[in-house]
Amino acid sequence: MACGVPVVTTEVGTGTSFHNIDGVTGVIVQPRNEKALADAISEICETRDKFDAETIRKRAEEFSVERFTENMQSLFFEVLKEK
Repeated sequence: MACGVPVVTTEVGTGTSFHNIDGVTGVIVQPRNEKALADAISEICETRDKFDAETIRKRAEEFSVERFTENMQSLFFEVLKEK
């Protein structure tokens, strides 16, 4: 995603569908479904142009180490202000 390439993820209840938005930043398939996985990979290869690389990159940036650090620092400062 950081390179603007759509991804294929499976829905396993760990937040993958929060990171990868189905139809926007890639495709989400059900786990243990080899056909759905193969179809999703083929779909991305055949229709990659329908995905906006800049949108995908921006979504990946939301989960960067830098963004995580900023968010954690803000949270800590808010907690300290309350005390």
